[in-house]
Amino acid sequence: MLVFLTSVRHPHNSASYQKVESLLARTLNSICSQTDQNFHVVVVCNQIPDFQAHYPKVDFVQVDFPPPSTEKTPKIEATGVKKDKGTKRLVGLLRAAQYSPEHIMFFDADDLLSNRIAEFVNARPNEHGWVVQDGYVYGDGMSLLMPKKDFHLGCGSSIILNYSLLKTLLKLPPDFPPNPSQEMILEKVDSYFLHRVLGDHSRVKGYFQETGYPLSSMPFPAAIWVVNTGENRSVDKGISGILGQPITPEVSREFTIEHRTVALPDLMEILMRLPKAVWISFRLLVFRDLKNSLYRRLSSKLWFKQLRGKMRDEVR
Repeated sequence: MLVFLTSVRHPHNSASYQKVESLLARTLNSICSQTDQNFHVVVVCNQIPDFQAHYPKVDFVQVDFPPPSTEKTPKIEATGVKKDKGTKRLVGLLRAAQYSPEHIMFFDADDLLSNRIAEFVNARPNEHGWVVQDGYVYGDGMSLLMPKKDFHLGCGSSIILNYSLLKTLLKLPPDFPPNPSQEMILEKVDSYFLHRVLGDHSRVKGYFQETGYPLSSMPFPAAIWVVNTGENRSVDKGISGILGQPITPEVSREFTIEHRTVALPDLMEILMRLPKAVWISFRLLVFRDLKNSLYRRLSSKLWFKQLRGKMRDEVR
């Protein structure tokens, strides 16, 4: 069985928590349309939504963790996000044990997933896991999908891991409770694993490669990264989601996303956003994509691996 797992941002760190819950409901509609219904969903949140009864396959787990930032905004610094996400996902992993899953898929609470994932993963129960290498970017409310390579480096809805392997690497104490406080998690759980694996999707593929459990790539685009919702931590993703390919009926059914033809109002909206989007995308290309390319090149160097190992030991 596959368990889908997500954490929801703290209500304090949102522009509109009603919008956060609306996005979550859309995401759950997408996930629950799986062709193979042998799955469950675990959602860890500070406030359980009123619509929980509409999703019998979804297990809502409430925690009282504090907001990762005192600022009432979704755009908070990365360290707080990783702490909040990592500790909530740990709680979700503990809850998922009751379903005896073979695999866990982490997803962000505003993205859309292919309805083929559970069928593909459940047919391969002994695999270490997968990363979503290819996916799409969708600007919320727009009519186009932009294909994206190295999807797992940008979007959190991209990691599927073997549950038994995760438990082995976590090395939780035998007396670890099923409903721990955030303070206990931070005290008892390996800091690197908590922040860099559970809390940071971009490092997971490299971590499992280094520990001898390489992850495969999903053979099809398995997720849609939804941007520009007003609740994303990075509010504007530039040209992503503005240019791309139309949402076909087939894609609409697979991801439970509205099938829309590109009409004149959509074209006008694209033209209005394009100048700003091009500038943002240029900055992202220079500062982020070049950084990722440099990191991949350095990762093959022995001296860089040794340096990274020393830094990891210091974190621990």
